[in-house]
Amino acid sequence: WGQMAGSGGWFCYGCALLVLAVAGGVALHWAWEFWRSCRRARLQALAQVELYGSPAYVLDLEIPFAAQVGVWKPQLVVSRGLLEQLDEEHLRAVLAHEEAHRHYCDTLWMFAVGWLRRLSGWLPNTEVLWQELLTLRELRADCWAAQRVDPLVLGEALVQVVGHGMAQQPAAAWVGFALEMGSTAGGRLQERIDALLQQEESGPVAPSSHLSVQGWAWLGLALLPLLAIPFHH
Repeated sequence: WGQMAGSGGWFCYGCALLVLAVAGGVALHWAWEFWRSCRRARLQALAQVELYGSPAYVLDLEIPFAAQVGVWKPQLVVSRGLLEQLDEEHLRAVLAHEEAHRHYCDTLWMFAVGWLRRLSGWLPNTEVLWQELLTLRELRADCWAAQRVDPLVLGEALVQVVGHGMAQQPAAAWVGFALEMGSTAGGRLQERIDALLQQEESGPVAPSSHLSVQGWAWLGLALLPLLAIPFHH
């Protein structure tokens, strides 16, 4: 009931509704996986403890790991192996990293971007961009934590945790300190260690919370397609 550039009709409407239905179905399945992950963490927990002011669920696993589980209000989950094998200083470093994930709402962002990843899985560079996103997420959390604990201690904790093997969690809602999330985990580990060593040499630098001029320019470029709206009657 309007005019568009080119032809339009029920076929176009049907295709649009089909795409929306598929996107909605993927979103519901994705949300169900997140809910199941959170429920499994609570049911399998040995106990709920207080770790330096942060409530956490303890899982009966020998492999040391820590993760945030959930979407809007994530819960801290740690393994029994982490509490047994790390001393207080290194444990505080791990918890600082997990607090960074909570500070940046990484579980919520991974929920949204993970949904887009599933929708665009047929595109050639989707997996490459996903792995890059995981690396940037961990580097940002490491940077935030390194401003509150010794970067070398954080790097040592990372090596200790990964040295026992990375915990593979198929659940969607796990955002953790050293969880295996893909085939490039070893390269990401080396990149994280190098970044921590560089930060130790140069000193902590607080990340800017404001967009630069270049950032605003890219944002304006991304919004250019909105100029096509007046041409649709």
